[in-house]
Amino acid sequence: MIDLFVRFKGPATAAGFLALLAAFIATVLLPGYRLASQLSESTAALKLVSEQRSAPEAMVRSLAAIRDRLRSGSYAGDSIAELAASSRQYDLALTRLQQTGAPGSSELRRAGKAWKEYRGLLEPVTVFSGVPYVDSDRSGTQLNASGARLKADTRKALDYGRQNAARMSGNLTAIGTRLESESVAGAATLRRLMIAGMVFAGLLLALVARFQWLKVREERAAQDARQQTRDILGTVKEGLCLIDRNFRIGTTHSAALAALFRRDSFDGLTFEDLLRGLVSEATLETASKYVKLLWGDRANENLIKSINPLAEVEVNFEHGHGGRDTRYLEFDFHRVKQDRGVRQILVSVSDVTSRVL
Repeated sequence: MIDLFVRFKGPATAAGFLALLAAFIATVLLPGYRLASQLSESTAALKLVSEQRSAPEAMVRSLAAIRDRLRSGSYAGDSIAELAASSRQYDLALTRLQQTGAPGSSELRRAGKAWKEYRGLLEPVTVFSGVPYVDSDRSGTQLNASGARLKADTRKALDYGRQNAARMSGNLTAIGTRLESESVAGAATLRRLMIAGMVFAGLLLALVARFQWLKVREERAAQDARQQTRDILGTVKEGLCLIDRNFRIGTTHSAALAALFRRDSFDGLTFEDLLRGLVSEATLETASKYVKLLWGDRANENLIKSINPLAEVEVNFEHGHGGRDTRYLEFDFHRVKQDRGVRQILVSVSDVTSRVL
């Protein structure tokens, strides 16, 4: 059980980190993003409410100004334009409120219903573009037919506005109050999410620090192990190397191997290339067949060792004066196994010249 925990400690910690990160995104980032969007919409809606809260009374004043000017026979075009602008802005504000912070509220439904009736009464006044007067020497300036209709439409809209303007403003005030309370509650929730985010960030930071500490510790341990391996390979008297299935010598070998075979580089060298020229062709062929036997999964290692043709082999090195230096080397082979079979062959070489002589 302890071995299993040690084996899966790293993946379990990584999985815990990913789970904590997913929880942070799901419980803090996404809700915080949605809440921030809602607060932004509520702020925009509150701005609209504050800007248009007095619009119904302003339209009543514009209607009264139009009526008074029609009575006195003066120019009413600027008051009509002002009323049309207020009507457009109020209609746009209610439409945007339906899309932002107050969709479906009872106050907004009541305000929309009242505005629909009010807008129907205002439209004949706001779209008027003719001349409402007729001048004559006998009777002076008087309302013409279109002016009379404008005056009647203005009175109807003015009567409705006086009766409902306060209620329409009250509906917007109620919407603003509800939006303010929702904004306060949303701000409190956002603060809690920020606190939770700080806690999650602290946990994630602690995990990252732990991962970094484990990484540094493992790297230090790996560096120490590599240094120990170099120390061993640099000190051991035997020539040590590994060969793969292609009979190529590995990049890591002992320093004694270079001294025994009197060469500095073994890069890309096969075991046959290492022995070629040092032993006879018959010995080389026998040694190659023997090494191939070591890769057999069912081979008896003790039996194979008993027939080792390189247990004591004569090798000849040429030196610079045209002569040859004869040495006797002893090769020993050990199979490096994994779950799926033999992975590599460890070759151990010793100089037994003194013993032979």
